[in-house]
Amino acid sequence: MLPIFEPDTVIICRAHTQDVAQHIGRRVAVGTVEHGRQLKILHQGSRSDLFDLISLNQAYPTMRDVKVEWVARIAAIIPADEWRIIERRIQVEAANGARLKKPSQRRRSV
Repeated sequence: MLPIFEPDTVIICRAHTQDVAQHIGRRVAVGTVEHGRQLKILHQGSRSDLFDLISLNQAYPTMRDVKVEWVARIAAIIPADEWRIIERRIQVEAANGARLKKPSQRRRSV
């Protein structure tokens, strides 16, 4: 099975927390001592302080009874090609001395 995210995909996460249990059942970024940072689906493990980490790519096995140091909810996923478009636009606007504006503040062409 192919990876769910292509190289250079941008994953934006909320601030991490040590209140891991509130994120059970969600796709999250997790930090562990043994396995580093990963994107997983979080499930309760065999004890209250251990968790099962299910891979988003089903080619990889579930990691059972892992001690999770922190968890962060995924807020947005920006595909690599879309991120490159955003970067180019920011560079052009910066070169023209323009400041980024909220969508509601932009002039619409008629």
